[in-house]
Amino acid sequence: LTQTLGARFFAEWPPLLGYHVCTSCLLDLAPEACPSLAAALGDEFDDVVAMLSCRYLVPCFVGLLPTGPLLSLWDELFEAGESREAFPRRPLFRWFLGLLRHLEPGLAAAASGL
Repeated sequence: LTQTLGARFFAEWPPLLGYHVCTSCLLDLAPEACPSLAAALGDEFDDVVAMLSCRYLVPCFVGLLPTGPLLSLWDELFEAGESREAFPRRPLFRWFLGLLRHLEPGLAAAASGL
């Protein structure tokens, strides 16, 4: 997994450097992927994305997805690392944004009810 995510993803110093880079990129990509959720949450959207990225990216979705989809994600991660893809973290981004898009209608409806 270190080959795919990079040695600094889980680095002790600076703390979780790779994870923070991924989160920063996701904060830029998420509003385009989930426009209605971004509109419903307004300024709090970035906080929600940051919290969810911590919840899902640090454990690489382990314990958060059913076994079948989790194995599919990990297969994609390992394939990306082995193929020396230019951006081997792409599966993490696709799966995170896909999950966020899947949850968007329910989250946006819940947010509008606040």
